[in-house]
Amino acid sequence: MPEKKKEEKKPLDMTTDEAIEFLFGQEGAEKLKGYVREKVNPPPDEKSLKVSAKSSRKHISK
Repeated sequence: MPEKKKEEKKPLDMTTDEAIEFLFGQEGAEKLKGYVREKVNPPPDEKSLKVSAKSSRKHISK
């Protein structure tokens, strides 16, 4: 059975993850994603998990 050729996407047709892998290669993409997870979106600390948040929206009764 003949294999289907995977049509090469143009950069504007790629998802963000596909574009990152296209530009940086798989190893570079994983390194970049790891950095972003660690530095930009760090896991929440225990102190912030215990704080309760109140809604800033006010209820208006008609």
